Amino acid sequence: MKKLMKTLGVIVFTAIIGFLLVACDDDWVFPGFTANCTVTFDADGGSPAPSSIQVRKGSSMGNKYPVNPTKTNFIFGGWYNESALYTKDTPINNSITLTAKWELPPLIGEPGTGVTLNKNTLTLTIGAKEKLTYAIASDLTNKSVTWQSDAPGIVSVSSDGTVTALNFSSGGSNRFNTGGGTSTNPTSTPATGTATITVSTVEGGHKDTIVITTTTEALADILTLPPLKDQFAQYFMIGNIVRGGGEITGSDTGAAFNNTRLTRHFNAVTAENHMKPGYLVTGRNTTTGVFTWDNSNRTIADNFVNAAHNAGMAVIGHTLLWHSQNANWMWQQIASRGNSGSPVTPGTAIATKEDALIIMKAYITEVVSRYAGRIHTWDVLNEIFPDNASRSNADSWKTQMRNGKSGEGQDGNPWYIAIGSDFVYEGFLAARLADPKAILYYNDYNTDMPTRALLIRDMVKDVNDRYLALPANQKPAGDPAGRLLIEGIGMQEHHNLGITAARIKTTIDTFKTLNVTGRNPIRLSVSELDIIAYANYSGLGAAGGAAANRNHESQSTNQQLITQANLYNDYMKLYIANADIIERVSIWGITDDTSWRSRGLPLLFDHNGRAKPAYYKFVGALE
Repeated sequence: MKKLMKTLGVIVFTAIIGFLLVACDDDWVFPGFTANCTVTFDADGGSPAPSSIQVRKGSSMGNKYPVNPTKTNFIFGGWYNESALYTKDTPINNSITLTAKWELPPLIGEPGTGVTLNKNTLTLTIGAKEKLTYAIASDLTNKSVTWQSDAPGIVSVSSDGTVTALNFSSGGSNRFNTGGGTSTNPTSTPATGTATITVSTVEGGHKDTIVITTTTEALADILTLPPLKDQFAQYFMIGNIVRGGGEITGSDTGAAFNNTRLTRHFNAVTAENHMKPGYLVTGRNTTTGVFTWDNSNRTIADNFVNAAHNAGMAVIGHTLLWHSQNANWMWQQIASRGNSGSPVTPGTAIATKEDALIIMKAYITEVVSRYAGRIHTWDVLNEIFPDNASRSNADSWKTQMRNGKSGEGQDGNPWYIAIGSDFVYEGFLAARLADPKAILYYNDYNTDMPTRALLIRDMVKDVNDRYLALPANQKPAGDPAGRLLIEGIGMQEHHNLGITAARIKTTIDTFKTLNVTGRNPIRLSVSELDIIAYANYSGLGAAGGAAANRNHESQSTNQQLITQANLYNDYMKLYIANADIIERVSIWGITDDTSWRSRGLPLLFDHNGRAKPAYYKFVGALE
């Protein structure tokens, strides 16, 4: 009997072990155990040959990442699974084999061969770089070489053999869109150029050449590129957006982003929609004052915040007070909706000022308290000034806000209509009291326009002066002396090809005048950056403007894509030069097709997640 039990035990144990061995790949795990993935390393002749390791599914190799092997006459180029590079930070989700990549270094070769490049053709997206490698005869005493390009305006080459794709020679006026086009708007071809690069030995005059083709076509996959957040780490955070619940797996404290493009490159994240007024608190009982949350959107927002924290990303709460995407109860209980055909005159208060103040504070407290301690930045107020606002003096901001009247073109802000300009101070104060740890921001578009920039500056100054004069017992406990109420200004930067970096610099200089001795400095963030590849906004068209998945309708030319790239470079150089005041640069989307302005191809990566010229110019600002 004992022998039988022992045999059965071995069988059961073996079955469990076998079950666990496939748990990583099959998404199954025996209760009480954690799924581990096996990572096997193929050194391909290098030494030492690392042993296989076990990595918890969804985690990275961390300090288990093996030391670089060595191989005679070769340089180790990293661990790869097919074309994907795996670093110590790459999440492991399946049992895999990683193979060492070996590259030929310069200064090796057989006697009498002179110099030989390791490839004779190369295609680069404009803006991309690559260091050419070569072999040189071992019997040459002087191993030095020189480099030359026959078209330095198309491809440059440095003294160490690094080539940079600079421009094209033909096809600039052609439309180019990797998104597929339509039957009436077919895809055309990229602009291209060619250059021949010659490497020559100083001794003996031996030569070899390579033909390099430049193109506006995006080639390199986003996941093979160095993380943007690491490249700009010494200057500011690099942020992006989450479009909805489809980018999140799990729930509560187990929530995680399933978008590796997002987690690889960005360390700050904004919910594109699901923390806006019309999504979270969708009702209010007029008798009890109790708010009704939209359970589905609240779950998405909760999981978004948890997933960001689990990924080590700063969370941007966006937004509390706005004229757009408001819940219906705000228009029914606070103020009538402007330009909407309402039976009540647009821009008319429904609630008294006193009641509206009470309701607004309660609403802000309800939302901000739920996420207290977990939000890095709240966009408390968004886009309060209409496009036709004017300024005659420092108090003009108080009367130039959105009131829903004729000529503004959009809804009024219900809180301003019912309360007046005091709602700005009271709204920010309510947010501060609900979460003293959060950094409070005002956020707006077209901040490059001088009038808008001055109105924002005046408003921020007045609100902060009022808060600094507030007795300490009316502020959160421990609030440091000199702390501002509006601590930051978000410059959205939804731009077109006509907006120069010089215009943005003027605005930054305007906002810098708010910083005076004895108080904390104002922070700036580039909060929603994108640049459409059109000379003006009319290029988006009425039908394809503010919508995703319209990239195939784009009429942008190759030259416009290069102009776009150069603007990204100009902007990023400006932001770096002002990194003492700018704490974050957030791009409003990852790939062109997901952008709300997709028809203008506004982002760094095309619909396939490949790096456009804009990406290379964006990171090129670091040089």
